[in-house]
Amino acid sequence: NKYYGITGSKNHFTTTTADECDSNIRFRPAMPQAVLKSDHSASSFMILAPYGTGKTLLRCEYFKYLQEKNYFKILLLNKQTSEYIERFVEKQKLSGKDCNQVNCLTAWSSNEFAELLLSALVTEFVNKFRDKEINLANISPEQKIQILIITCFYYNDPGTTELESFANSFLRKNRFRLYKASEASVQLQEQNIFRDKPLVAQFVNDLKQLTVIRQDREKLHLLLAIVEGEGFQHKAFGTTMYGNTFTDLRDFALFIKTHLKRSVVFIIDGIDENRHFFRQKSVHKESFE
Repeated sequence: NKYYGITGSKNHFTTTTADECDSNIRFRPAMPQAVLKSDHSASSFMILAPYGTGKTLLRCEYFKYLQEKNYFKILLLNKQTSEYIERFVEKQKLSGKDCNQVNCLTAWSSNEFAELLLSALVTEFVNKFRDKEINLANISPEQKIQILIITCFYYNDPGTTELESFANSFLRKNRFRLYKASEASVQLQEQNIFRDKPLVAQFVNDLKQLTVIRQDREKLHLLLAIVEGEGFQHKAFGTTMYGNTFTDLRDFALFIKTHLKRSVVFIIDGIDENRHFFRQKSVHKESFE
């Protein structure tokens, strides 16, 4: 840096993480033309390379060159990805495994990866459009409910404030008929004994089987209020979340493509810093693959 007179720039070779896109150094011939296409279209690719070789630089360029009007971009960095991985590892520990001695990520499968992607997509979508109108002229009430079922199960942020704002805006509810998780009637009373409604019990059981999703019952209470208020209990009873993640991911992405005219793109950068894939500077090749 000193030799080339760029002493004011951060040295990316000495930083512990490289998530920021603040480098002003570009070596254009090194940018793969198969990735950064002249028409600014998306492409699928994976980069496996040592630390400091330009993976993050390429990710930053790729993110910028995909135009907002054409793409709904989901960026997953170390912190977000590790959050889902940690939940998975904690569940492995509950089954009696010592994850300090045994590599608990060997059981991580494409199903868990799909849950991570769908949850990240849903959360980003809710947070961006909770107060914005979406053109839903060609969507049926059944499709609306299906989107909200997926949303309530896979939303990842704590609490239900943003989720409630999104759901009420999505359903065009006025301020006198708002759905709130705290106002949902979730229990039945039989001979002075209270128990969860069958639909709540189904929701809770389904959520437990989604191994990397935040286990927050509040969002299920909101979902109950919605399906009861809209008269879609039968549809909710007939919907199973576990085992259908890929279908739900496809349907949610198609919903965004149809109504926002944007294709969903996932950009993942940073799993090389996760302690479960890499310990003491050695690669756990089996779990990494």
